[in-house]
Amino acid sequence: CKRYPKRLLLALALLTSSVVNIVLAFGIPFSYFKYLWLVNGLAQSFLWSSLILILGENLSSTDLRKAVFIMSTTVMVGTTLSYGVSALFTGDADLITEEKLIFGEQTKEYFKIGVELSSTEILKVGHHGSETSTSAEFLSLLGVKTALISCGENNLHGHPSKTTLNRLLSVGATTYRTDTQGHILVTIFPTGEYEVETI
Repeated sequence: CKRYPKRLLLALALLTSSVVNIVLAFGIPFSYFKYLWLVNGLAQSFLWSSLILILGENLSSTDLRKAVFIMSTTVMVGTTLSYGVSALFTGDADLITEEKLIFGEQTKEYFKIGVELSSTEILKVGHHGSETSTSAEFLSLLGVKTALISCGENNLHGHPSKTTLNRLLSVGATTYRTDTQGHILVTIFPTGEYEVETI
């Protein structure tokens, strides 16, 4: 960063990411797709780092935290608006966390920043499909069409639970599981369509 101006790194990272995204939109074979996606990830890392460094020169720590939050939200919402597909990644969220998300949606708290959970089409199921997440109430809030469960084959915890699978079935979601189907690749196209492949 000392040798090359931060603004130059920012411009190069943005240009690289833009070119890669344009190429990816043409539906290239997966053997090339994965390498280009890696390049895109590296470019995004430089992009965010450079942008935060530049902002840090002129903003207080409090304002910088707010800016990073807004940028994160903008990227997510921008992807949703551009491609018309909304995905929710819940990590290890439990029932209590889901209740907070439901409350935030009901009070329009998330809507203020452009997030609408009820439009969720793709759900990365919480906590590997554990019974302690993905409640019926939470699923009724979302518009889930595709559910993705990440868990190991014959894992000691018995994930995913039959209760969770039944909840997903009850809302009509198509469920994909890594323990029985291997790697799961979701490709979202600029047309607003997406496809799910198991590898």
